[in-house]
Amino acid sequence: MATYLNNLRLKEIATGDESGTWGTSTNTNLELVTDGFSFGTKDMAADANETFTMPDATADDTRSFYLKITSAVSLTATREVTLGPNTISKVWMIENATSGSQIITIKQGSGATVNVASGSKVMIVTDGAGAGAAVLNANPTEVGGTVTSVGGTGTVNGISLSGTVTSSGDLTLGGTLANVDLTSQVTGTLPIANGGTGASLTDPEADRILFWDDSAGTTAFLTVGSGLSLSGTTLSSTDAGGTVTSVAVSGGTTGLTTSGGPVTGSGTITIAGTLGEENGGTGLTGYTTGDLLYASGTDTLAKLGLGSAAQILQVNSGGTQVEWADGGSRVETVTRTSNTILAAANNSNFIDITSGTFTQTFTSAATLGNGWFCYIRNSGTGDITLDPAGSETIDGLTTFKMYPQEVRLIKSDGTNLTSTVLTSFYKTFTATGTFTKPPGYASLAGMLWGGGGAGGLSSSTGESHGGGGACNLFNVPSSTLSASSSVVIGAGGAGQTVAGSAADTGGTSSLDSKIYAYGGGGGVTNAFGDNDVSGGGGGGVSSAGAPAFATTGSNAQSAGGKPNPSTNNTTHGLDNSGFGGASSAVSIVGEAYAGGGAGAGENASTGGNSVYGGGGGGDTTGGTSIFGGDGGSSGGDGVIPAGGGSGSGTSPSGAGARGELRIWGIV
Repeated sequence: MATYLNNLRLKEIATGDESGTWGTSTNTNLELVTDGFSFGTKDMAADANETFTMPDATADDTRSFYLKITSAVSLTATREVTLGPNTISKVWMIENATSGSQIITIKQGSGATVNVASGSKVMIVTDGAGAGAAVLNANPTEVGGTVTSVGGTGTVNGISLSGTVTSSGDLTLGGTLANVDLTSQVTGTLPIANGGTGASLTDPEADRILFWDDSAGTTAFLTVGSGLSLSGTTLSSTDAGGTVTSVAVSGGTTGLTTSGGPVTGSGTITIAGTLGEENGGTGLTGYTTGDLLYASGTDTLAKLGLGSAAQILQVNSGGTQVEWADGGSRVETVTRTSNTILAAANNSNFIDITSGTFTQTFTSAATLGNGWFCYIRNSGTGDITLDPAGSETIDGLTTFKMYPQEVRLIKSDGTNLTSTVLTSFYKTFTATGTFTKPPGYASLAGMLWGGGGAGGLSSSTGESHGGGGACNLFNVPSSTLSASSSVVIGAGGAGQTVAGSAADTGGTSSLDSKIYAYGGGGGVTNAFGDNDVSGGGGGGVSSAGAPAFATTGSNAQSAGGKPNPSTNNTTHGLDNSGFGGASSAVSIVGEAYAGGGAGAGENASTGGNSVYGGGGGGDTTGGTSIFGGDGGSSGGDGVIPAGGGSGSGTSPSGAGARGELRIWGIV
């Protein structure tokens, strides 16, 4: 186990510990050692005594060599500052920078302490003796003797010294300086500030001008050049003059060109060209209103033309140049039908996916940065999977699906992605599949239909028709459904091709094995002459409609499906629950609200109606449904979804329509 029993509270790694990671602890120790030679500040939080404790293996200003102590409030009396732990032996330079002009007393244990006056600095040392630890004043002191008497007497070059000092006082200089031999008694160079030359000069043995040579930082004699003479105080020209015979000018590396030279007598030299950047020019010619000048490279200038209305100046995605971009208030629509990775340039875009089923990918959130956002709309009919980069998540998920009609705001915080639902999805399942629950919804609602029953095949008079499948209207908390829910779509009853058996009942539809809609009952074959024949019962939300029934000499009846396992429905008429309509051989057929309408019996020409469930099949008129499919008629198939098939005297009879799931989210 590591220990910290040292004067800087460094981590001392036990033998064999921290294999593969000791470097981290060692680097931390080295940093803390340097802290022990550094400057730090500790603040007294209140007008009270304070303890500053050096922590184990953790950076803290208490470890600093020079420790400046301040206060958050004005001190009203002498306050103690305890340096801990009391086992540390260390040297500190303490500065009292507290407010209130009060003394602070530095202590460690019950031993000696050191006072530091306001505004003062004192070097101290703690002996680390534990509970009785002491603090000692470590200010440097000079050891010497004691002067008991100093006397002064005598005169040198007119200057006299007199007086005696026994403890304190002054010695007196008097007289006038005289008879000083500057050659033998004075050495060195008299500074300019004191009236000298500041230089050691030799006699030039000629008339010369003394001047300040700034490049050398000293005074010197000016050398008289050719054509000049210096006599006394007069500088004269000794040359009669000269003639310039030719003058030529070159632009050198400036980018400028010259013409008209050389000039030998008189003339004009013309300068043209463009002055380069390195010579103070721009290297450019001509500007348009609004042009901006910027460095496009090292020692290279370029101009950027005026942007369009509402544009802003920004750095490009590569971080190399400036460019105009649409302002933050603009939302540009980008239409796509396949994946193109969303990048920083898509900030504030409205991504409209008009068709296709594919995975939409993203650049990493770290690259997109905190504050990046876009909108995504699935305006097609496919399913779009959102997939962040690498191990990043969106709403805490590695991926999820955006179903049709959904619109989301996608945001980056620089680490992961989040989304906000703006418009709910609307997804239709026409076949068995899987529903992946998307995030951001409080509840999920929808309509689930069972399959419609098939119509019967009759070899005699009297036809029996299939009942409509039930519709389950559901609205459940989102947490009710699994993250991935199975979807089963019940098939419609198949039309009969051979007389003599009951037609198929419609299949049961389900969502996540928790929400069900049952199929309508199938019609029956009337192979017994003028028998009493009922139609198939309408489907319910907890059980299927009963198949049609044929009998001789009585009124045949078929029950509708149940709303729950303990309730049966044999009534004929509108039912405002999940009951399916019942059917009878008489002219009355059952109608329903969410259950399926009953198929017509042999003495009824019209199938039963339903508001949400499928309509029952009929002889001349199929039952109608506001939200589901209508029942078939004249031997025809039921209408999708859930319509019951119509019975027929010829093969095949009308088939029942398949079920269906329509689901949407509620935020």
